[in-house]
Amino acid sequence: MTPAVLSAIGLLLVLVGERVLSASWLTYFGVALCVVAAALRLVRTRSVLSFGHLGLLLALGLYGLRTEHGLDLLGLPPGHLGERTLAILAPAALLLAIVALAFGERAAFVLRSVDARDASRSAGSPADDASVRRRVRDAMLRGLALGLAVVFVVSLDVAARARDVRVDLSFLRVTEPSETSRRLVRSLEEDVRVMLFYPEGHEVAGRVRPYFDALATESPRLSIERLDHALAPELAERLRLTGNGYVVMLLGEGDAMQSESVELGLDLASARPRLRTLDGRFQEAFARLTQPRREVALTVGHTERSHGGSEADPAERLDRFVVALRRANIQVTTLGLAQGLAQEVPRGTPLVAVLGPREPFAPEEIETLLRFVRGGGRLLVLVDHEADGGADGLLAGLGLRLRPGILASETSLVARDRELSDRARVFASRFSDHPLVISARADSGRSAVVFHRGAALEEVATDGVDGAAGSTGSTVEVVFPARTAEDVWRDLDGDLERDEDEPLEAQRAIAAVTVRAPSSSRPGRAVVIGDGSFAGDDLLGYRGNFRVLGDALGWLLGDLGEERPAIVGATTSEEDVPVEHAPEDERLWLWLGSLGVPLPLAAMGLAMALRQRRRKREADA
Repeated sequence: MTPAVLSAIGLLLVLVGERVLSASWLTYFGVALCVVAAALRLVRTRSVLSFGHLGLLLALGLYGLRTEHGLDLLGLPPGHLGERTLAILAPAALLLAIVALAFGERAAFVLRSVDARDASRSAGSPADDASVRRRVRDAMLRGLALGLAVVFVVSLDVAARARDVRVDLSFLRVTEPSETSRRLVRSLEEDVRVMLFYPEGHEVAGRVRPYFDALATESPRLSIERLDHALAPELAERLRLTGNGYVVMLLGEGDAMQSESVELGLDLASARPRLRTLDGRFQEAFARLTQPRREVALTVGHTERSHGGSEADPAERLDRFVVALRRANIQVTTLGLAQGLAQEVPRGTPLVAVLGPREPFAPEEIETLLRFVRGGGRLLVLVDHEADGGADGLLAGLGLRLRPGILASETSLVARDRELSDRARVFASRFSDHPLVISARADSGRSAVVFHRGAALEEVATDGVDGAAGSTGSTVEVVFPARTAEDVWRDLDGDLERDEDEPLEAQRAIAAVTVRAPSSSRPGRAVVIGDGSFAGDDLLGYRGNFRVLGDALGWLLGDLGEERPAIVGATTSEEDVPVEHAPEDERLWLWLGSLGVPLPLAAMGLAMALRQRRRKREADA
């Protein structure tokens, strides 16, 4: 009986003993047959097939170690990392050994058959011939490659199932609502009907319907139905629809019914640009219908960050922030000296935002803002440490001040330019349970707030500060809900190199301030962030910044509950992103990524192909 047959019988007995009959003696007998087969192969040929049989024994040994007796022998408790590692290695090693050995034994059997028919060959075993040994080895390597491919695919499938991650790579990805849209639907307190005005079986409706079906699973108060404009003329006339191609959302009944519509169109080619931004269009229309209209007044006149201008630097633009506010049904106005900032904040203004001033406020303006907070108003302050005075007086009135230096780190950074300047792009991912960071904390594994040349904050006493929020019998409470790791320093000289007088320590760049005044039944609130560009188009691309700003506005405009939607939220979109050419110092990385990796791999493959062809010619000769 050949070693290959003995190994096959032994493996079959191991399978039956372990999986069918649970008979340990049968398992041991099967392992013994595999040991005998390996010994016979080693004594008879001493070829590469011997290594295949030894590999099979090694795999069986790993399989034995992962059993209950094997774990007791190793002293590993159930669920230990070593036990989980053996559970992966044992079947993988067994598969590789079986496939490689099967390919090698088959090649040896074929060569022996050919040798038996060829009377002209000299007597002897094919395994003694160098050419034959090379062919058997090549066959085993091919089997090993096939086994590795199977192990890779199975491992990828197991990892994907464990992570339970779905990636939608299809064109027109409109079937997945964003988390912000889902939270909007979950917050519904009244029934909302969504009507798709499309003929039955229309291709645009077929792409839109899964999106709204997914939203309908978030709340029983949201219902979806399809209507044809021609079959509902009275309703279409009341909604002022001229035809199909609309998504209409209805709130209420009868004369009190309110509606918001989103036009998508009937032709798929013309509807594509609108379908790509369906999530954002839905959020804007849905917020207008279900959310109260609110207002944010942006201070002007102190070289603040602005929107809609011609600033080339994304850090200086607030376009994304303002668009997100409008999508949440928040009106944006301006507040400066012309609008009475030096006297009083206009009545009815719920929130004032100071976004990165680079010139100092007048004392009268600071007193107006502090009086606004003492009266129950809400204030959002993004301030630069490098600004000329900025809002130092305002921060002092809120019990805060900026610590000297800009935040820098060699490890807690976000690399962008691959230069020394990246050290000033510091992130913080440690959050408390304050409502200001509730969403970022829930997603702390993927969310971090990023500061660009930001500054740390510290609490100071408000006693004796002119116009301070706590100087008129008010109490000021300051909470720091986010902090960096301990590997961050405050760079005092601007060289982004840590000196002896710049210790490493956790830094706090976000503060939540609550002001309680005897004259107001409603507490005033303020959020202070030590980075004037925190809401700029550059940093707002980071998930953590978006989440913190959304929760900050929610906390400022009201009490943020668990199911309350974020005021500012991300959307799913397939809008074409403009390609920006790499600068001069990035061209090296561009060429390395484009050619530096593919070319060596292609050269390696070509060399292996030529070598294999040369060996084939030598064997034929």
